[in-house]
Amino acid sequence: MDKAKNEINLKDFVTYLGPIELWSSPVKEAVEFCLGSSYAVTIYFGDIDNFIFMYNRTSAFGKAFKESLPNTYDNLRKVYELILKGKSVFRRDDPNLDPIVDDNILEQRYYTYSMSPIREKDGKITAMLGVCEDTTDKFLRIERIVINTPNNLTQLIKELTVEKLQITEIREEESENSENLLHLYNKITNAEVRKEIANRDVIKSYYLFGKVLFQRFKYYSDESSNVHQAQMRVNEELEKQLPGTTKNARNKRKERAQKIYSFFNDIGIEKIELVKSFSADSISKLSIKKIKYIKDEIMKTQNT
Repeated sequence: MDKAKNEINLKDFVTYLGPIELWSSPVKEAVEFCLGSSYAVTIYFGDIDNFIFMYNRTSAFGKAFKESLPNTYDNLRKVYELILKGKSVFRRDDPNLDPIVDDNILEQRYYTYSMSPIREKDGKITAMLGVCEDTTDKFLRIERIVINTPNNLTQLIKELTVEKLQITEIREEESENSENLLHLYNKITNAEVRKEIANRDVIKSYYLFGKVLFQRFKYYSDESSNVHQAQMRVNEELEKQLPGTTKNARNKRKERAQKIYSFFNDIGIEKIELVKSFSADSISKLSIKKIKYIKDEIMKTQNT
């Protein structure tokens, strides 16, 4: 159970920052601000490769960010690097993938945050102060659904609810390459670069890639009973099996594959064969609210 905000106190900070009498004035001010703020406030402390975070609303207080939130570590590390150089960072409605422990999946959330350096008297930057607001609900409320275009929800729902299914089952590859991440990763690349390939083939490739990612995550999660550690193991396996690819490219493709796999795994993989006017990219960019709406509409047609 997460610590309630009012359960975080000075003793928690002393555990990681040492005795209060040894704190510098800027650190004291930052801690006081963190404890007294009605917003989510975080102090990031430590070296660039292994910094911890002290957050006024979570049981993850004092843990290494890299281990606790591996999916957002790379992005935050870049922010921390800018802060250590004396810059400030502000992002509005910044998308992040947060883990949902119960479902072992990632949920897209949106945050508006401001990061600034904590400077000592000599000008040295020793930590980062972050003020953050979860703007997911607000962002999704104001996100407009465009109705009169090919890329609208009505069209996608219509395609996915055709009464007479003239389709064949997607064959789960049983070859020696069926669980080879490099092979499946390259299949996505090949499908995307060949313009004559239909959108469905790209979506299928993402689905299969996402399925193996989920299976590897479940394997590591069952082995260690630690979802954060399991996600790190998957990321390490991706890096090992996909030499020559950047972290950014791997993460983007992984996130897209996870979302497509989760979507079609819920509504039925056979429905991939019904998609005509939507790309893998457009489906992966659907918001949580839109995905839920589509699933609800499909369920309604199946129950009538």
